[in-house]
Amino acid sequence: MTERAFVIHVSPYLEHGALVTLLGEAGGRMTAVSRKGGMSYPEFTECEAVLREGRSMPALRELEPSEPFSELRGTRLFCGMYMNELVFRLTDDREPCDGLFYAYAEALSVIRRGGASDVAPALRGFESELLGSTGYGVDFLSDSDGDPVEEGRRYRFSPDAGFTVSASGQGFSGGDLIAAAEGDFSSKSALRAAREVFRAAIDARLGGHQLVSRNLYARFLAGRKK
Repeated sequence: MTERAFVIHVSPYLEHGALVTLLGEAGGRMTAVSRKGGMSYPEFTECEAVLREGRSMPALRELEPSEPFSELRGTRLFCGMYMNELVFRLTDDREPCDGLFYAYAEALSVIRRGGASDVAPALRGFESELLGSTGYGVDFLSDSDGDPVEEGRRYRFSPDAGFTVSASGQGFSGGDLIAAAEGDFSSKSALRAAREVFRAAIDARLGGHQLVSRNLYARFLAGRKK
């Protein structure tokens, strides 16, 4: 079987081998055994992977990069690590996730080559697709009663109930939620609203567990301030 895929995670296996986790175009997340070791497969590599079914998991026979490897650095590296960790922890093995491969490819392209101001919107788009494709999508256009979100109202969000009208006037503006639903992040407040909503939804899926990539990025920022 040949699968177009990205390398998401690599870990040692036995004496000289590696477990290589891929995000496949058709097969979703899958982990395969490689006898060649992990150094041959840097993360974020887009490739053509040749796999053979095994007793417990596929064997990775060949991996041919689709383009020269481009190393990520600084903040962009942590953004890539964040996406990889979300795929690794929030998707099920061998369960196809419609559109996730392409959302990952698009976001990674922006992280590699886009302007600094383009990275955060790209991450929000990826988070939206990840949640939607795994059955936990956020409906920015309806409240918990099924009524349309109104531009002039303010709303609170919880992963269980969705959006509810804020009696205190606190929370997210309906206009920002509508903009987020349309992928329009030209407004900083809409981008901030999407970030906070997706973070709450993702944290609920994690069940209290911390993301390593977030913690490492926080340390990175603290080190730069010093």
